[in-house]
Amino acid sequence: MKTVLSDSSNVYVVVACLAAGLNWKLDHIPSFGHSTWLGSCITAIKYTTNATQIIQDGYRKYKSTPFKVATLNRWVVILGRPHLDDIKKSPEDELSLSEANNDFAKIDYLIGKQIIDNPYHVTVVRTHLARNVAIYYPDVRDEIEAAFNEILDLNGNEWKSIPAAATMREVVCRASNRVLVGLPLCRDPDWIYLSSQFAVDVMTDAFMLNMFPKFLVPLMANFIKNTARGIERAMRHLGPIIEQRQKCISDYGNEWTDKPNDMLQWLMDEKQEFKTKELTSRLLTMNFAAIHSTSNTFTQALYNLVANPQYIQPLREEVDAVIAEYGWTKRE
Repeated sequence: MKTVLSDSSNVYVVVACLAAGLNWKLDHIPSFGHSTWLGSCITAIKYTTNATQIIQDGYRKYKSTPFKVATLNRWVVILGRPHLDDIKKSPEDELSLSEANNDFAKIDYLIGKQIIDNPYHVTVVRTHLARNVAIYYPDVRDEIEAAFNEILDLNGNEWKSIPAAATMREVVCRASNRVLVGLPLCRDPDWIYLSSQFAVDVMTDAFMLNMFPKFLVPLMANFIKNTARGIERAMRHLGPIIEQRQKCISDYGNEWTDKPNDMLQWLMDEKQEFKTKELTSRLLTMNFAAIHSTSNTFTQALYNLVANPQYIQPLREEVDAVIAEYGWTKRE
């Protein structure tokens, strides 16, 4: 049985999704909305456009008691806070985050089964990036500063209206890709767009695939192409770069003195994937994980500051004091 875990910050619940074929195992759990076959279809249609409200209403009714809601291809079981400890203690073979992500986002069908079967990029991040993050501070800071200057394009102390979420997404995209692919690609407008759009394409395609029974998903994935088109578009950027780097590796080997120091090169050095499509899919997956969560958090922080302007000056003074003492460096 595959179980999907998610967190809803609005009602503080954990969501577990079970395949429709296992509905009989959920008969003892009360349903919010309709529980009959026809009635559950009506609830499922409402859920596609108003899921947040349905879950909140169900939570208000049942509080800490588990309840279930029908979606187009499964039941969603909502668990309250009293069950969080049980979930935390559950072993990986009972509740798996990676299986949950794959089941929800259909990664094996949309991006590639190798992402799930061999997630070696996680080890690469821990080895090369997490342990040496201070080394990349100057590059990341340079990219953030350049991005803000170019996007805002302010003259003096003028005020300008900007779309907060889109602006933060581009800044985070550029900063992330400064480490992932380096200059000059991280500043290419088309690369920025497709890197940011990739997560949207995957979730759009996954949403459509999740409307179908599981046995139809492999077939329907051949006709839902947003993700595939994004990968092909990205390959046109990365293909020549990968080819040139492979040539340098072949020509110079360990004597390659000006070898790039970015995620793409680290992945190539692992020698687990060699084809352009494989490496492109891997990098786009990392963009998927890096861009939207960070930019959404940053955007929400800006909104909170606007709503509570009394904290702006004290925070600015604290930041200025820390930078004056330590500079733009990492301190344990």
